[in-house]
Amino acid sequence: MKRALLCLSSLPRHIEIGLESLHQNVLKHLDLPIDVVAHFPESPHPASVDLIESFADHHEIRIEPDPELNDPEAYSENLMDNQQMKGNLLQWLSMKRCAEMKESFEMKYGKYDLVIWSRPDLYFLQDFKPATGAHGIGFSYMDGHNGVNDRFSYGDSKSMSARMKIYDYFIDEWYDRYHQDRSHLKKKRLGWFKHAYRWNPEMVLRDLLMDHQIPFRKEKLVFGKIRKHSPCPVCGKETCYFVSVPQSDSKRIHPDLKGLDFKFGTSAPVEVNNERTLLYHIHEI
Repeated sequence: MKRALLCLSSLPRHIEIGLESLHQNVLKHLDLPIDVVAHFPESPHPASVDLIESFADHHEIRIEPDPELNDPEAYSENLMDNQQMKGNLLQWLSMKRCAEMKESFEMKYGKYDLVIWSRPDLYFLQDFKPATGAHGIGFSYMDGHNGVNDRFSYGDSKSMSARMKIYDYFIDEWYDRYHQDRSHLKKKRLGWFKHAYRWNPEMVLRDLLMDHQIPFRKEKLVFGKIRKHSPCPVCGKETCYFVSVPQSDSKRIHPDLKGLDFKFGTSAPVEVNNERTLLYHIHEI
């Protein structure tokens, strides 16, 4: 019998909302038994644990504090201005631990036909059924940032193990090889005849796929990051949740979304201080 494994890692921020949307829009369409492994630095919301127990045949949730990092800024040369190296390394380490949990599960229950990895804080905005049996990895085509969207992916077991161990690839291969290679980095204009050359985690993921010869495809899967604001700028409640939807600029919905089976809510998007995109009130979607 074919089986699937869901992997979750990193901070379980807003997971009680994100996991419900993942379950309703993706997991329910699989028609496969599902197991779950999750690695978090802190305890997730109890509602998310209840949901996992309701649909998973086997599951393990491991809580381990973030490890101490020895000088993470040593890996930050030419990093994009909006990135923090410590956060990237901790996310990748949590994902690596999740990959090791996956491999332990496969020793117990056999190899999985489909492996899905997701950040906990994503809100899925359309129905999507991941293909089972294809070699390689599928990604959302949105927010690649000169690389590959690194918030959600699915594929065969071997390819996903390599993807989830991006920490090892970055430390052992990528940084020394690419971080100063101007022909490989993103050229960012600073002013007349002046440029900076930068990299980001999405570019590292693309290079992992290319260097390890892992086939990949970009698909029309739309999700956004969940944001919480208090007080709510829409309805005035003490706290409300929003989804950050990809924009073509600071004002307009990305034109590629227009042909998808997806509808925004009746309310207009909201501009909120310190947010780089417009937000949609989740209760309006």
